[in-house]
Amino acid sequence: MLRTVSCFLLATTAVAAADRGEITEASPATLEPGEVRVGLSDVAVGLFGHDLLRRIEIGTRPIAWLPNAGGLASYDVRGKFELWRDPHLSLAVAAEHMLVDLTPFVEGADADARASFFVTPLEGWAGLRLGRVRINTGAVYTRVGLRGMTNTTTIDELGGAVGSSTVQLRGNVEVGLSRTVHLVLGGRYVPWQQQYAEAGGSERVGENGEVSNTTRGEADLMSVSGRAWSASAELHFTWPHLNLRLGAEYGNYSTPVINFVTSTRGFMPTVDLYWRI
Repeated sequence: MLRTVSCFLLATTAVAAADRGEITEASPATLEPGEVRVGLSDVAVGLFGHDLLRRIEIGTRPIAWLPNAGGLASYDVRGKFELWRDPHLSLAVAAEHMLVDLTPFVEGADADARASFFVTPLEGWAGLRLGRVRINTGAVYTRVGLRGMTNTTTIDELGGAVGSSTVQLRGNVEVGLSRTVHLVLGGRYVPWQQQYAEAGGSERVGENGEVSNTTRGEADLMSVSGRAWSASAELHFTWPHLNLRLGAEYGNYSTPVINFVTSTRGFMPTVDLYWRI
């Protein structure tokens, strides 16, 4: 079994090493081992060492760490793992978690009070290579929430949360016009989005007993499920180290990072700049 796994990793890693510089945004591709990406929106590195680690890319969004300067503990971490790669097919999964501790805003009311804001996207990607053309499809589930908990004089523990969950289906076709210029045509469809609110409380009874109750409500307040979409056209320039993406998108507005989709439609410019070292 171990020999089979090792042969699988060696074979697909060899293919990856022969195809450096692949665009990694909205695709199953990961950074090469030891390669670093420094951009306007994120910083990432391709792991190196064991064959399994060479398939992994980890990164973060620098803007997510800014609340620390104001006394609010925060962090963001993202990982991407390329499950399979051969000359034509790639498969990958990715996950991210961002958290901002808002407890300093509420701890004055109660010593045990807690509050936080979080964003957790989960992604799955598949890519097909056909010469100069690459076709990528993916599904992105994002859960965003604001939650808190405190103690009161009448209830031992009282808490609540509000947030949103979204599923987006994404796809793009990348055409290599030259070694440095790529045309990327993409689209996004939202089959499901829900906002939620919940409140709950628990009360200790006796030495080991507890009584709790939670009330939850859900609704698509934006009425976008099955109706929201967008289409985009971009030029991606890939120089030896510098990458620049310019384009435009039309459709339902989507908030970056949290992927919250609104019912309003319009044009949105797309700009990204980063270095691959």
